[in-house]
Amino acid sequence: MGIRKLKHVGRKPKPFPDGSLARLKEAVKSARTKAQLQQAQCLWLRAALGLSALEVAAAIGWSESNVRRFQARYLRQGEAALAGPGRGGRRNQILSFCQEQILLRGLRREHWPTASIDAQAVQEAYEKAAGHRVPPSTVARMLARHGWRKSPSFEIPEPVGPARTYFQKRGVITKKADTPGRPRFDRFKDGW
Repeated sequence: MGIRKLKHVGRKPKPFPDGSLARLKEAVKSARTKAQLQQAQCLWLRAALGLSALEVAAAIGWSESNVRRFQARYLRQGEAALAGPGRGGRRNQILSFCQEQILLRGLRREHWPTASIDAQAVQEAYEKAAGHRVPPSTVARMLARHGWRKSPSFEIPEPVGPARTYFQKRGVITKKADTPGRPRFDRFKDGW
């Protein structure tokens, strides 16, 4: 194992604003969650004890880069960095949850009598709403998020030989209904 190269050796850290030590001490006391406590400690340890980012990271269980990033955010934003929401949620969403609901309700209205929607139709509607192409996995995750599921598809084999002519005479065999292998989605909640 090699020797670890220390970053930023000899560079003096930028000081926190005046009066921040008392506010940070209060933030440590008033923290309600683990994340809030770690954020407050990340700043307080530097302001009160002058610990380096590496030492703060070891004390609170973060990586050194996360400590540096959060301390830099505090220097830029001030107290707003502590009050901001934590990470979480769908940051890379294409459509919001409500937009997805509206899209699916519209599709359900269009295909109401059959109570079953072709996967290609869902994909095309999603791409139209998004304004660009999306992979099928995105559409599948959206359907799962809203409680839709693949419905089993049953394919009845066409009769051959004399049985085929028998059913053709009686008008039972017509054209093929769907292309096989294309999944269909349905939802049995909300009156389906």
